[in-house]
Amino acid sequence: MIEKTICYSLPGEGLGHATRTYSVLEKLDPSIKVHIFTWGEAYNFFKEQNYPHLYKIEAELPFGRSKSGTISIPKTINNFFHFIKKYKKSFNDIKNIIIDLNPDLIISDFEPILPRIAKKLNIKYLSIDNQHKFSRCYTEDLSLKLKFYSWIMGLYTELLVPNPSGILISTFYHSKIKKKSKSTFLANCFIRSSLEKMEIKDNNFILVYYKKSSGDQILEQLNKISSKYKIKVYGCPKEKRMYSNIEYNDISNYNFLNDLANCSYLFCASGNQLIGEGIYCGKPIFTIPEHNQAEQYINAFFIQKMNAGTFCYLKDLNFELIQDFLNEFKTKNSSKINGADQAVTLINSYLLEN
Repeated sequence: MIEKTICYSLPGEGLGHATRTYSVLEKLDPSIKVHIFTWGEAYNFFKEQNYPHLYKIEAELPFGRSKSGTISIPKTINNFFHFIKKYKKSFNDIKNIIIDLNPDLIISDFEPILPRIAKKLNIKYLSIDNQHKFSRCYTEDLSLKLKFYSWIMGLYTELLVPNPSGILISTFYHSKIKKKSKSTFLANCFIRSSLEKMEIKDNNFILVYYKKSSGDQILEQLNKISSKYKIKVYGCPKEKRMYSNIEYNDISNYNFLNDLANCSYLFCASGNQLIGEGIYCGKPIFTIPEHNQAEQYINAFFIQKMNAGTFCYLKDLNFELIQDFLNEFKTKNSSKINGADQAVTLINSYLLEN
């Protein structure tokens, strides 16, 4: 293949977008040079791996959070105004880089600046994300409240990432695409190559992916269970590591995936990417959606509907719920289809058109 250049952008909050992007990079032909534009945790993720073509986006757009880690709507709105203040300079700085790179294709994973640069410079661009399911897929299974959340998320998605040439939606649950969405495709969640190669086992331990908004409460309840299960936690700050019978780990790409492949149960928030990886491994999932995060409310609903796991809101969390889950929940729900392969096929088809 003749050498091609892609500019790929993604938001920096959490590691879901970063790991999804990474799973695509692993499978692309080495002759394709991919330049990554991001910020926050995603920027640090690629920087720690010494990724050679990495650019920091100065106009960040994170959720605003309270001291307890829960999402704050007023602070999120305030962050949006900070984004607007930095937008023009960031747009112009990145546009100049894009002009110099002269890419064959631009890809956005729910990041708003590069799509607008693509339109300005008349460069074809793809959207590869999980958010477009809210605007491009039917929502007949949802309650009225969740349908409203989905409608709001759909409007926001279409405004944030306007009019891409094609859309690939990564999702752990599949709905029907609306007929009007002829350039929209569904894919399974994207799985990193290292996880794809691992043998899936059950080594009798609980894996917890710690989130500030709910991690302390989960650990408090898990600490009460008998010694039947070992407990491994990733991402818990050192000052919060107060239980001697729990094994604490810093976030480590290989070690976390190895433990995901070998755990008995997964406890986590309701993000699309980690849920998808958990389902890929066939792990029963206990999930707590983040407060004021509409997307996670909907994900949690489908986790339970698919019998991939169960969920509860943080205010309802108690020891009995966790004990019932550990004693009674069984799942046969797993999927060995890797959406990253579907993404690579679509990307290559667009590159060949140039």
